[in-house]
Amino acid sequence: MREGCRMWSRLRKFLIALSVGLNIAFITLWALHAYPTGNAAHIDSLYGPAHTQAPSLLHRSVNATPEQWRAIEPHVRDFQEAARSTREDMKELRRKMLHLLAEPVVDEKAIHSTKQEILAHQERMKNLVINFLLKEKEILEPEQFKALLDAIQRRCNSCGDNEGPGMMSRVLGNDAP
Repeated sequence: MREGCRMWSRLRKFLIALSVGLNIAFITLWALHAYPTGNAAHIDSLYGPAHTQAPSLLHRSVNATPEQWRAIEPHVRDFQEAARSTREDMKELRRKMLHLLAEPVVDEKAIHSTKQEILAHQERMKNLVINFLLKEKEILEPEQFKALLDAIQRRCNSCGDNEGPGMMSRVLGNDAP
């Protein structure tokens, strides 16, 4: 009985960590959707050099200028690449954790080690998001940055208390700022 309680406690901690990881993954996917990539020539070909709006829906909602977008866009590409790599690593770690949990004999040391790796990757993802937003803050005007944060908050609030794939598809499918 006591062993079952300990196992449930460990499993509950893992599920909480997995939930946090999925939330981080959601933020990353949302950011990838909200910040399309492309170089300056591609932006000009789509929107024209005199166009007054950035291709990103969020940046359009805060009236980012083409010059601001050109300054932000390289950071978007860097963020997307780092986030992609981190997501792939986290996906592999989740597979490893599920494999460890499925083993007939539980290797608590390996489970704990994998859990720590997952938590480290979640922390890395959080840092990527914060650092990316700080770079945007340097480029956007204060009122634009506040409006950007407000738009992000509205999108997050529109999800309600629901979690899981349904919530993700609703937010990712909604292009309105």
